[in-house]
Amino acid sequence: MTILKNNLFINIVIFYLTTISIIHGSAVKKIIDEVEKYPIQIQGYSPSISDDYVAFVVDAPNGYITKFEPLSKAERVHHMILYGCGSISSKTLFWRGFETCGPGKSSILFAWARNAPSFELPEGVAFAIGDASNGINYLVLQIHYADPFQGNVKDFSGLMIHIDQRRPKYLADVFLFAGVYPIPPRMYQYQQNMSCTYKGNTPIYPFAFRVHTHKMGRVVSGYFKHDNKWTQIGKRNPQWPQLFQKIGTKMEINNGDLLAASCRFDSSNEITPTNMGHMGKDEMCNFYMMYYRRTEDEEPFPYGGGCAGQERYNEMLKEYPKNGVDLLPPNPLLEAIAAPSKIRFGVIPKEKITHIDGNTLGQISGLALDNRNNLAVFHRGSREWNQYTFDFDHVIKNQRPIPEPTILILSTSESGFSLVHALGEDMFYMPHGIFIDESNYIYVTDVGSHQVHKMKINSNGKLEIIFSIGEKFVPGKDREHFCQPSAVAVSKYDGSIYITDGYCNSRVVKFSKDGRYIKEFGTSGRNLYGNYAALGSFQLPHDISIDDENNKLYVSDRENGRVQVFDSDGNPLYDIKDGTLFTNVYSAHYCKDHGLFLVPGLKGNTIFGDYAFVAPTNSSVVQYAFAPIEGLFNRPHIIRAKGDYVYIGEIAEGRGKLWKFEIESDHLLKSTTISSEEITQYPGAETSSIKETIPKSSGGILIFALISFAILIAGFFGYKTLKHKKIFMKLLTIQCH
Repeated sequence: MTILKNNLFINIVIFYLTTISIIHGSAVKKIIDEVEKYPIQIQGYSPSISDDYVAFVVDAPNGYITKFEPLSKAERVHHMILYGCGSISSKTLFWRGFETCGPGKSSILFAWARNAPSFELPEGVAFAIGDASNGINYLVLQIHYADPFQGNVKDFSGLMIHIDQRRPKYLADVFLFAGVYPIPPRMYQYQQNMSCTYKGNTPIYPFAFRVHTHKMGRVVSGYFKHDNKWTQIGKRNPQWPQLFQKIGTKMEINNGDLLAASCRFDSSNEITPTNMGHMGKDEMCNFYMMYYRRTEDEEPFPYGGGCAGQERYNEMLKEYPKNGVDLLPPNPLLEAIAAPSKIRFGVIPKEKITHIDGNTLGQISGLALDNRNNLAVFHRGSREWNQYTFDFDHVIKNQRPIPEPTILILSTSESGFSLVHALGEDMFYMPHGIFIDESNYIYVTDVGSHQVHKMKINSNGKLEIIFSIGEKFVPGKDREHFCQPSAVAVSKYDGSIYITDGYCNSRVVKFSKDGRYIKEFGTSGRNLYGNYAALGSFQLPHDISIDDENNKLYVSDRENGRVQVFDSDGNPLYDIKDGTLFTNVYSAHYCKDHGLFLVPGLKGNTIFGDYAFVAPTNSSVVQYAFAPIEGLFNRPHIIRAKGDYVYIGEIAEGRGKLWKFEIESDHLLKSTTISSEEITQYPGAETSSIKETIPKSSGGILIFALISFAILIAGFFGYKTLKHKKIFMKLLTIQCH
């Protein structure tokens, strides 16, 4: 009886713990499922003029934004602003010009420029959009391109927003200070000042700020005055990455507090007044204050909050803290990251060849670069892979080796391709993948012989096989056999050899540097009913590339139309895909200078299927694409990149074509790892006042000011035109309320 009681007790405990585990597990899964990523990207735009402003609209999803990830670089885009809109004036989903929201609610949700990093809101704080909001029905992303691109480049810049379905404790919003007066010339220090009284009944709590000017801005700061005490909201050099910088201390703004901001400019090199405006030749004076309020409190600015006036202005002039206009210490790193590009971004075709030094290029199946920047071209000579090449058991019918040299080593100098070595005659049966390691050992996959070879160039200038993996002409799926292995890559850290065994076996096999089997990963799986196959499953793993520094493997899952990313042990991390852009991926290559390059082999039912695509480092999203200026790619099979050069090999109609492209970009703008938490704060004494800066001696300047003011406010609040004097005068008297 005692044993029965004990067993009953144990069973009850197990049942209880199991139930709690299931409930807890379900709750965790529910929370994870409630947060999703939502990309907002322009779909393949190429600016045709300088200072090109474009915008597009999407329906606002329902939920709460907790994080913003920029999907762009300053080399391509000057700035982006995301608006939450109650209505849209445009009758199209995409338009050019300054227009954003229509009449009604217009709120700035986020702004980005100068390679600013991602921004995550504090715990419990979020922007409400869609049905969860008070009137944000649409999201409009405005993008400003400084210059047209060079070459045939399509841009997919935008933002990735993270949306949580759980109602937060606090709701976020943005309040914008905007200067409107022209800047006089020949002034080392000129201040543009804004001040408004907060008239809302809801306490608001600033938690981040952002500044924005063009080239003449030196310092922008924002303060509020409560009970005769001035508190700094934020201060920053606008020539640094223009991120939303988090505020380290809690602060509260209440009814009657004075809100103020000031921009310091240096116009020493200018000979005429500079207007405030949208264009690169103009200037801007913006201080963005991101704040939150309690969810249950009244919204203080139902139609969007902003200040462009000068209320209680004498008070501001007399008391605004001197620290707010003092220059910050230089920061060469931040200034280099955010420096305006001196080179127009582009991807330029430099060369294309079908023959070299008497060698006709057959189908180019593989490309690799050695440690001297020579390019190895692995091609099929006179042999073509077609429906008659293999029998039903995957055995090649023509078992005579290709007589021509199948590996051509080319110099890639600025003067053009030149032949260094012609190798591999009478050695291979159906060339496919090639890789060259740090010591210039050559690895190839031969789908005809079902083998992988490690080779070197011997003293006689001939290829010498060091070892082979796989049994010649014998396909299989065990540790000693492959079935049409497609690609090979070798880790520079430990020499591990990774082989995509793709055409018959859906796997990646890992070997030691001396060819001993270690492990394999991957299963067979295909996309079904519009859903992508599970991570770790392949439908023809066709190419592989290694990012040793970040411990990542990139595998081209060809027929599933994606690149899967794994760690070096084969654990799946994420995938890179976009069914609207490409439906297959033949080749992908990681280049530390620019990120991941990928190319579809067939266009499919997409607009940009005959382009090559680029997803920058640490991004899972394609951000731009390129193609030849004249003509199209014709069955591209392989892509490789090093430095600023990209090489693409084609296989169309049994012949090969080799392309060389050069990426034109400013090297200082290629990447940034700066986060808002890493930005140094510069506290200082707050003791004295700022200068009077309203120009009083020129009626022309005043007219410029009125026009600039109208343009800025119209852009912010979403009005397309200013047709009536009543509206114009109302805009000129906007204050905080």
